[in-house]
Amino acid sequence: MKIKTISILLVSVLIFLSGCVPPTPPGDGTTETLQTTEPPSQQPVGNQQSPPANPVTPPATEAKYAGINENAALYESLAEAGLGNALVDFQRDNVLIALELPQGYNEASTAYYALGLAAGIAEPEQKITVEIIKEGGNSKYSVLASKSQQFSAGSITQQQFESFVQKT
Repeated sequence: MKIKTISILLVSVLIFLSGCVPPTPPGDGTTETLQTTEPPSQQPVGNQQSPPANPVTPPATEAKYAGINENAALYESLAEAGLGNALVDFQRDNVLIALELPQGYNEASTAYYALGLAAGIAEPEQKITVEIIKEGGNSKYSVLASKSQQFSAGSITQQQFESFVQKT
């Protein structure tokens, strides 16, 4: 009898040391029984509390801004117009464009074209600055996107738009 008891203890100790878990009979909360049971009912039961009258709202998210997609879209549009040697930086408050003026292109027309492209993507409160790089020296054209958007929509005349554009 002692040998049987000692052997059972030894087997139990070996099982314990090896990390094995003895098998459990079904129906005691194993994953097998949890998968076959139905989820609890979602309807209120008894004295459950109702949700608060003013549920907590998540904090407001920042305005939509990705930067990368806008940079790529604006660069591609400029490249399609033959202005592929350009740098574009879409920021939260500013849109910066620097481009070399190709030979035969008009400086003001090129700047206004770039302003119009940027305004199509920019938010109205953003400032758009286009720097034209040419042999005789650089020049910058800056305007609020809202003014360029108004000009594109026909709300203001070309003379009014030109009065809003700051050239340096």
